[in-house]
Amino acid sequence: MWLKGSLHIHTTNSEGKLSPEQAYRWYRGKNYDFIAITDHNLITKLDTAPEKDFIMIDNSVELSNFGTNLHMAGIGLKNNKLIDSKDYQEVIDYIIENEGLAIINHPNWMWGARLNQLLKLKNYHGMEIFNAFIRQEHTGSPFALEKWDHLLTRGNKIWGFAVDDLHAPYKLLGCWNNWNLGWIMVDAKKLSKKAILDSIKKGDFYSSTGVELIEYHIDGNKFFVYSHNGEEVIFIGDHGKILKVIDGKKGEIEIDREYKYIRCEVRSRDGIAFTQPVFTDSL
Repeated sequence: MWLKGSLHIHTTNSEGKLSPEQAYRWYRGKNYDFIAITDHNLITKLDTAPEKDFIMIDNSVELSNFGTNLHMAGIGLKNNKLIDSKDYQEVIDYIIENEGLAIINHPNWMWGARLNQLLKLKNYHGMEIFNAFIRQEHTGSPFALEKWDHLLTRGNKIWGFAVDDLHAPYKLLGCWNNWNLGWIMVDAKKLSKKAILDSIKKGDFYSSTGVELIEYHIDGNKFFVYSHNGEEVIFIGDHGKILKVIDGKKGEIEIDREYKYIRCEVRSRDGIAFTQPVFTDSL
């Protein structure tokens, strides 16, 4: 089943304007299936018990005490104790040891992360390839696709995440324009914290800013993608090279094993869906 989720949300416990309970109700009311509240350097708890049909991935946090604009999310840790370290690799190792997701936050915020810095880090699960807060604040590019492709080309097998990074929701011209802009869709066996985290760690999800996929899969030597509202399908390989472009809601490509990976973007006037990369050495 496809489950919609948001993994970067701030509340009044750090820099946000919504209480934890307001954020919970806010996303639940927009047909999300799960969220992770990631306040800065602390674990946020709900005062009320979560409901069975909506998952709060507890023990989640954005660690931001490194002295730079490159932050790290730990999602779904097995305990609520935080590591006190300014060493990125130490923090990643701690998150992994505690069975959480290690995600690099907003690598393009105020430049955020240098490529050489990212290349030295090991074993993190992924990075934010779209961050809506950066778009709202005009503090860098909300997309980090160039860095993602560079890391993938250099052999880093990491996933790409789209997030709201919600701080303060507001309306402009009658529309909410800074939330529900970036999310992930997880193909999980059931609605549970463990099932969701297990699927994300395996890369069984896609990221979106508005396009909804029906499915994407490998069949033999071909990569297939189907969408509900796509208008253009773009297959991308090493160095961000465009391998094939197809008009319409669906597309396929024969996998060329000369490339280390192939990923797909499905674009439309509604936004973009980003599949996770298919690594050819694992086929």
